[in-house]
Amino acid sequence: MKRILTVIVVLTLTTVALPAQEPAFGEGDLVFNAAVGIGSTLYTGARYSMRVPAISLSGEYGIADDIGDVESLNLGVGAYASYSSSEYKETLGGKDYGWRYNYMVFGARGSMHYTATDNLDTYLTLMLGYNLVTASYFGDDDLEDALGTASASSVTYGASLGARYYFTNNLGVMAEVGYGIAWLNLGVALKL
Repeated sequence: MKRILTVIVVLTLTTVALPAQEPAFGEGDLVFNAAVGIGSTLYTGARYSMRVPAISLSGEYGIADDIGDVESLNLGVGAYASYSSSEYKETLGGKDYGWRYNYMVFGARGSMHYTATDNLDTYLTLMLGYNLVTASYFGDDDLEDALGTASASSVTYGASLGARYYFTNNLGVMAEVGYGIAWLNLGVALKL
């Protein structure tokens, strides 16, 4: 995680002196985000611990400008993928046992953007997808048979408020807060 944050800081500092000159998001724009999540929505409780933080990739295409004759109100659609891992651990008779979970979320997102300035793109997203969960047991083999399986794949959804700030026409930083694989996602945005 420290490496990812270092990359974000370096990219931000190397592009801060280069001004953006185009609107932040509009029809025909293609934007890719790479983010790291803070605060998982997938597992909670005292016996859970994070193994891999939420990592997400998304792509978005601008499909319409000036929705409802409101200037700077634009629509986008795109794809979303993320990965995270956690562990649930119990102790019984001095021995540890539990499950290691892997979460892979794949989905489609729709977004409504409002561009207040040329450099700042604020938006609301809605996501519908599938959370593919795999679980592997660790510990005493006798307990595994008694406890059964722990996998729970299902349809999932998400909603978030986001912002992207561009330091150049193509490169910026992004943040999203809401319900998804994590409560807060921070990362970089690349516009083509």
